[in-house]
Amino acid sequence: MIESIDKNVKIRYLKQIDTEDHITNLAFTKINYTNKEMHILYATTNKNIYFYQISDKSEEVYELNSDSGAYSGCIAVEDEKLVVASSVETFIIEYINLERGPSWFFDGKKQVK
Repeated sequence: MIESIDKNVKIRYLKQIDTEDHITNLAFTKINYTNKEMHILYATTNKNIYFYQISDKSEEVYELNSDSGAYSGCIAVEDEKLVVASSVETFIIEYINLERGPSWFFDGKKQVK
């Protein structure tokens, strides 16, 4: 049971991501996309990157990248940028406002130790 001092708090369940893989990272941010402010929740698995576009009325889940995901602790969000140390083990990807930006190539597994 969840108790809250503020009785105006609304609890809402997000749509389930259609995958059998475990979620490895979650990160929440707010971005400006096509002159509109959106709340975004990023979710990664080892194989994919997803994001939820959340508004007051609904939420939609989208696949941002189906080619690679991220191991646990291998994403960073700052305002409108998402940086992902890819689980493909060869590169780091940057997304800016949900668009793929530059990539940096490194050999070896990227993980937090």
